Amino acid sequence: MNIQLDFSRYDIPERIQRQLEGYILRGERPNSFLSGVLSGDIRCILVADVEALASLKNIVRFLDFELLGYMWGTKQNFEKHIDGGYQKVAVAPCGCIYRKS
Repeated sequence: MNIQLDFSRYDIPERIQRQLEGYILRGERPNSFLSGVLSGDIRCILVADVEALASLKNIVRFLDFELLGYMWGTKQNFEKHIDGGYQKVAVAPCGCIYRKS
């Protein structure tokens, strides 16, 4: 099954979309900027390039509106998702992300 997330409502660069897909669907660790965003570390802005920094607001909107809260926001949530939490995540045909029972 080839699952794709819907980023159409958010102005997020394609390279960041790919990293978000890897993190959400496969538990892949993203670059230091996106890892900081996902783990709630404001210092991520120190390593952001111009394009990433310009898209920060849309990245956070996507995370807030599309992801379940246990998948991001704290270092603990971030690490837990990478350590296997992604295996309990599914995406409905409508693009909504939910937890498998």
